Amino acid sequence: SWVRVGHHPSAVVLSPDRTRLFVANTNDDSLSVLDVRGRPRVVATPSVRPVAGIQVGAHPDALAFSPDGRTLFVALAGMNAVEVRDGRTGAAVAGHPMYIPTGWYPSALAVTGTAKSYKLWITNAKGTGPSVGYNGSVLLNGSATNGTVSVVPLPAPAATTKSWTAAVVRNDSLDDVAV
Repeated sequence: SWVRVGHHPSAVVLSPDRTRLFVANTNDDSLSVLDVRGRPRVVATPSVRPVAGIQVGAHPDALAFSPDGRTLFVALAGMNAVEVRDGRTGAAVAGHPMYIPTGWYPSALAVTGTAKSYKLWITNAKGTGPSVGYNGSVLLNGSATNGTVSVVPLPAPAATTKSWTAAVVRNDSLDDVAV
């Protein structure tokens, strides 16, 4: 059997309570949330677009849960960020996006630790940014260090998460978007 989800589903993660499967739909800038108790079915399709009405470009491509399952992390490769979302529904936390800045093109996520103190590990497929860096598979695309891995200690104070979100908004010029 199969369940229809969005375009280019690129990552899946099962909720810690094993009742929901989250799918990253890269070419739709959305998530599919499936109830997997009994016959699987899509129960929600939240958008990860940073601004309603814009073209696709956030490109969600990796997912991970916090140790307690209350937080879902979504790597947004097109924004060089990880979005922090509600772990039960996949919805934006507090009704608006919350971001963690990353290196260039975050492509995989992992979480280690306990709910009181954990780390979010982020692979950045293209390193820290553009520069001359020979890469045999894509020639001169990436940094001289090739890919990188970032680690983010969590949970973080509210002031820190607010500054992270502001950095992503600034880096991606989201406050200048007109639809």
